[in-house]
Amino acid sequence: MPGTSSTIPIIGMGIISALGNDLEATRERLFSQNPPMPALPTKIDTSLALPVFEVAGFPSRGSQPGGYSLQLLMHALDEALRNANLNLERGSKVGVCIGTTVACQLNSIPFYEQLRQGNMPPAEPLINYLEGNPAEYIRRKFGLTGPALTISNACASGADAIGIAATWLRSGVCDIAIAGGTDEINKVPLDGFNALGVCSPQPCRPFDSQRQGLNLGEGAGVIILSNKGQSQLALAGFGKTADAFHITQPDPAGTGLEKAIRLACEDGGIDCDQLAFCNAHGTGTIANDIVESQVFERVLGAGARFLSTKSLTGHTLGAAGAIEAIITLLLLQEKRLPASVRFQVPSPEMPVAPVAKETSLDNSKYALSTSLAFGGSNTALVLAVANGTNEPTKPSRVPCAKTIFAGDNALNQEQLAKTRSKYALRRADRFTTLAIAGIDQSVTTELPENTALLTVSAFGPHKTVFATLDGILDFPEDQIQPTRFSHSVHNAASSYIATAFGLRGPSYALTGFENPLEDALDLAQSLVATGQAPCALVVQVEEQGALTAVLPQICPQQYPVEPEEIVAVYKY
Repeated sequence: MPGTSSTIPIIGMGIISALGNDLEATRERLFSQNPPMPALPTKIDTSLALPVFEVAGFPSRGSQPGGYSLQLLMHALDEALRNANLNLERGSKVGVCIGTTVACQLNSIPFYEQLRQGNMPPAEPLINYLEGNPAEYIRRKFGLTGPALTISNACASGADAIGIAATWLRSGVCDIAIAGGTDEINKVPLDGFNALGVCSPQPCRPFDSQRQGLNLGEGAGVIILSNKGQSQLALAGFGKTADAFHITQPDPAGTGLEKAIRLACEDGGIDCDQLAFCNAHGTGTIANDIVESQVFERVLGAGARFLSTKSLTGHTLGAAGAIEAIITLLLLQEKRLPASVRFQVPSPEMPVAPVAKETSLDNSKYALSTSLAFGGSNTALVLAVANGTNEPTKPSRVPCAKTIFAGDNALNQEQLAKTRSKYALRRADRFTTLAIAGIDQSVTTELPENTALLTVSAFGPHKTVFATLDGILDFPEDQIQPTRFSHSVHNAASSYIATAFGLRGPSYALTGFENPLEDALDLAQSLVATGQAPCALVVQVEEQGALTAVLPQICPQQYPVEPEEIVAVYKY
């Protein structure tokens, strides 16, 4: 394949999901006449009769840093390292970017029960949470010296991690990067998605006229990208946009998704009609599937070939984008597509329908994988396979950054009240209000629409997470409030910021405990250097609450607590 300036060789992959516990099992099961079927949860205590796709044959190894999500991730990483024939040496400048939703929340119900009763909670859940940040855990375990960022962009996290890793390689930050996503089936998202009314009581059927919603799944996917070598697999292009529309609903016009796809194709140096197929986000929800179908017709034409493999894996949340990128590459290698599982009757409001029978791909080289998320986050990956090899990309030079504002703005109640009124923040929580108030007071120039937005927080909206747990503890499981759940994800603030300031460029919610702000600032420079945005806005914010109050007593010196304030706002 003729290399483009953006082509990034993929030298290793690893995967675990309901489809299988490794690459070969996954490849075989994709075309099986006996596909995986969801069943009632066995790993969590729930009264909800909602089927889920659980990983089989991989029991939890008990209470450990990061919990089951991290165990799934390390399993996939081990396979990816073997697949790449790569031995990570201590001191290697290897970047690590991992997407997740569950693994970056302290959602231990026993821990919180003790905390809200005024008792000293057990230390183990908190320590496992602090030590189990996925990207930082991998960096510590292997003694790596490159950047480590955990991204929590809800259901686009795994795909975004791949895009960030590619950005590091293109800008010369590192020569090898580990990217992926992981999430386990957990009571909080199960109850939360049920409260939003988007869970199906039957096996999901994306794009079908009788679809009723999604089934949750679990798993992990890891890919290793490198500028040091050649491979028959590659990331050819990446596109990232924000809708600036709604906290949970996609923009019905699909403008942001369409732009992300076109950006990814432009980034890869190809025309959209060169895409053999798309592995769609395809959740099986009413709104998502309509929007994607309409966008596919506009971008890929009336003969668009697409499918959703969530009918085989379930919706694996922060892992979905990584798992589906790997499946897309496997399908390109197989040169065929499976029939869309459980798709029977086209939905009349959709202009195009998914593949209904097994389809040959001939010698197609390019395919698309799309991911959408809470907050109007749109991600598109152009993936490639070749008969020859993909040449590594040549890194761009990273320019020096210009900081137009840096400060520690303590914000009082009056300022927060004015912010809520000015931006009509009726449902936004305190964490989000803090972020918007800091930007409002600090950035006096109008930001371009395609400005990159990076939010950074160690604990995120932990008060809202605990409020969600209050609902689970105090009400019947089918009566918790959906608003609390939708605001408990790290990127909820990003969505509100994008809407308030009209930002529709790349948007990332980053989290960590080992000075993630430094890595976020470096990423902001790389986004500008690689032409993904004309400038970048970086915001770090923490809020005081029950968690930060008890933290010094359990971990008195290891994890200092920041005051409730905007720590920094930067523009490049």
